[in-house]
Amino acid sequence: MRTTEELFRAVANAAPKTTVLLADGVYSMPRCLVVRSDGLVLRGESQDRSRVVLDGGEHRLGELLALTACRDVTIADLTVRNVRWNGIKINSETGVQNLMIRNCVIHNVWQRGVKGVKVPPENRESIRPAGCRIEHCLFYNDRPKQFSDDPADTAENFDGNYIG
Repeated sequence: MRTTEELFRAVANAAPKTTVLLADGVYSMPRCLVVRSDGLVLRGESQDRSRVVLDGGEHRLGELLALTACRDVTIADLTVRNVRWNGIKINSETGVQNLMIRNCVIHNVWQRGVKGVKVPPENRESIRPAGCRIEHCLFYNDRPKQFSDDPADTAENFDGNYIG
């Protein structure tokens, strides 16, 4: 994939066990990219995580990449940056299983780099995430979070800065 439009189309139409390779470049994300396909591999083609960047800054995204009702997904060799809330969101209550996040950079994400949604107690044993791994990833912010990073923040509700 070389364009943001190609990326969204490839992920939306992915059959199970599809590999989506991203060419080096910065992909300005207009909305959250939702993965729903079992066995999807989304990774940078060059395997250099600094050269493939999914950027939510231009559109002030709250969430950049979400996983819903899928299993055996791999996200690798890329950077997720400039996101107001959650860089990668695991919609845990939908039964996401066996997720691998490998060799990624999570940069300037102002709440949680990777977030798993709380699973309701009545379903927790049957659908909570299992077999998920994060390995060889770098999480960092250039500076402390500021109110201007998220228009929803106020002195009354601001509760610090998160990295991981």
